Amino acid sequence: MDVMLSDAFLKLAGDLHFGVAPRDSVTFRTDSTFSDTVLVDLLSIALAEKRVLTVLHGPEPKHAGYVALKEALLSFKAQYSSRTWDTLPQTYTDTAGFRTQLINRLVQSGHWTRPGW
Repeated sequence: MDVMLSDAFLKLAGDLHFGVAPRDSVTFRTDSTFSDTVLVDLLSIALAEKRVLTVLHGPEPKHAGYVALKEALLSFKAQYSSRTWDTLPQTYTDTAGFRTQLINRLVQSGHWTRPGW
């Protein structure tokens, strides 16, 4: 259990710092000061001080755009929590089919009222 929880903490801290999207040659920075040592230090602090959540907020981006995005996501979830709709695939090969699914989703959420595209 300890190994699994430690692994989950390290993955979450890394995701908070770098994001969860796959890094490519443009976004991957080899000069990052966020190394494995930093992750292990964060875990040690979280365990020693018994404040995991507070320590995990440390690697989160602090810029205004990120903070605004988090607030907008909470607002969106609150506004649409009572609705259910189909999910959209993250990858697709049929552009026309995906377009139809997207329009249906936008209609369901009330963001699309105009016929055609």
